[in-house]
Amino acid sequence: MTMNLFKLSITACSLGILSYSFTLSNDVRIEKNNEVTNTELLNDKTERVSFKVKGTGSKKITVKVGYGKKVGQGSCCRTVGPNTTTSFTANVGDVLYDSERKTIITKIYSGLSGEVIDLKNYY
Repeated sequence: MTMNLFKLSITACSLGILSYSFTLSNDVRIEKNNEVTNTELLNDKTERVSFKVKGTGSKKITVKVGYGKKVGQGSCCRTVGPNTTTSFTANVGDVLYDSERKTIITKIYSGLSGEVIDLKNYY
């Protein structure tokens, strides 16, 4: 009887240790998942910048402008006439590009907020 009680105690103790290890393992897994989730959330909080693009003026060139991660990707296209000014809001790190000529006009950076990009300086 004492031997059976001893075996039962050992078995119960072992199950407790396994249960604890399993719980600990799950906690670590959850913590790692939270770290990944938090990192992804930080990456999703990209800074957005509002700016304006002014046409070429007397050069009389109409430009189809887009913005995105690279030329041809993202939001395309808005036409900026020679005597017009158009507002944009884009993510920092994106590029502002001429969609017809497939060229980058400028890279979007945080200091661009509230600025006016004058296209006559680029054409």
